[in-house]
Amino acid sequence: QLGGLSRMTDEWYLLGVNLITSGTLGLSDEPIVLRPPGYPVFVAGALRLIAGRPGPLSLGYWERGIHAVYLAQSLVLSATVVTLFLWLAGFVRRRVAFVSALALGLNPYSIVLVGLLHYDVLHVFFIVAGGWALGSAIAGCGSNATWRMLLAGVVWCLATLVRPASLLL
Repeated sequence: QLGGLSRMTDEWYLLGVNLITSGTLGLSDEPIVLRPPGYPVFVAGALRLIAGRPGPLSLGYWERGIHAVYLAQSLVLSATVVTLFLWLAGFVRRRVAFVSALALGLNPYSIVLVGLLHYDVLHVFFIVAGGWALGSAIAGCGSNATWRMLLAGVVWCLATLVRPASLLL
């Protein structure tokens, strides 16, 4: 696993650990606004659900937490593959949708990203889910079109909370 690439991936994992231990999105007790909150909240959720509630922060919890994030990211990649298949199956042959989704999931770059403490896997999920939601909202007519557009907006909002570059979309 790549982990943090010797701190080249910024302090995303540290922000998530700090969020679950101190309740602050930042470093120690000092909140910061230089990072979007989506991925640290994801890390904190993975830590809470898989690694358990931390007592005093220890090296054992730190290592367990890293593996919890890897597991959560592998589940998100799996959900991305399924979401891409469901999206594509609506307008291409199922075989093409299956191969396309499988190509995303088995791509070496995607697999390597699961073992990196960075927001990429989560952001790709929200891009795919947002594309599916927006495409469904545009294609669907009728009384629930407003709700579909609202749902698409919520998904794109979540994508933007993970990485603000998607705000341009």
